[in-house]
Amino acid sequence: QGTLFGKNAAAGAIHLVSKKPEDEFSARVKVGLGNFSQRVVEGMVNVPLNEDVALRINVLDNQNDGYIRNEFDGNKLADENNSGATAMLSWQLSEDTDLLFKLEYANVDQSAAVDISTLAAKDVYSNSVSLDFTPVETLELWGTSLTVNSVLDEYSLTSISAFKKFESSNLRDQDG
Repeated sequence: QGTLFGKNAAAGAIHLVSKKPEDEFSARVKVGLGNFSQRVVEGMVNVPLNEDVALRINVLDNQNDGYIRNEFDGNKLADENNSGATAMLSWQLSEDTDLLFKLEYANVDQSAAVDISTLAAKDVYSNSVSLDFTPVETLELWGTSLTVNSVLDEYSLTSISAFKKFESSNLRDQDG
């Protein structure tokens, strides 16, 4: 495990592989509604641009108003406000060589996890706390990658070049 995924993967790894663009048109939209004004919208479109090039775009928007009341200032906590998108362009350059270009974006701007002290809380299962400030979690991720696969006689060569920019902040009230 450590050789493949790094020294901190001793307990295992979860390897997620995105579905690549395909040579047939397809599209899907999924909408979900739930408690606390939960709204989730997911969408995907796969478009073959010509015989050798295809594009796949996935988007997600997830929102809810929160379910924990902060007695200190009246704000709602444990809300969700996150979105993301991925675009992939595949190109079959030749019979032996293909290219996959990927762009990805994610954005989170919501209240952070709420810490509830079991010593100070009257009821740890209640939907209210008293925090002297609103915990905030923000994250923004931009990424791009280029993967080239080529078969050279009985060998294959894979080149992966990537860049990611990640900014994150997590302010929490941990004094109970």
